Amino acid sequence: MAIALDISSGQIDVGDTKILNVTPVDADGAVVVLTALSVVFTPATGVATTKTLGDFTLVAGVYSVSFTFASAGRWNITITATDGAGQVEVEQGCIRVK
Repeated sequence: MAIALDISSGQIDVGDTKILNVTPVDADGAVVVLTALSVVFTPATGVATTKTLGDFTLVAGVYSVSFTFASAGRWNITITATDGAGQVEVEQGCIRVK
């Protein structure tokens, strides 16, 4: 399984709400249904926020969740997805909030 990430484009300023899209696919590119999904938003200082599968909206194989960035600086994002076969995929990235 692989997951593709997409966060709403453009500069992110403090207080902006952005949409994170997660698209899980198998080796052939077919959409995979997840049994568990979490994303952790961690600011440089402060408390991390976790969103789980129940927080996401699923439309046409894309899991979407909105998040408001409350402080400036570097934010780490860690996504963990689990499919029905128990296969786990973890993706990490970071963004800069102005």
